[in-house]
Amino acid sequence: MRLPDARLLKHRLHDAFNRHDPDEVIQCHSQDAVLVTPAGVAEGHEQIASYYDDLFRAFPACA
Repeated sequence: MRLPDARLLKHRLHDAFNRHDPDEVIQCHSQDAVLVTPAGVAEGHEQIASYYDDLFRAFPACA
């Protein structure tokens, strides 16, 4: 990935996170992505989406 593309992806992910939009957050991850968090490991879109759904519900002011 070229640096300008990486920057655009970072901004897209940041904006989706701030809007609490797990569907858009998922589009910023590859199908086989692995997300490592203090809560554990999420593998693939389904588990990563579940992680963000839980996060946004637990912390509604999180942005």
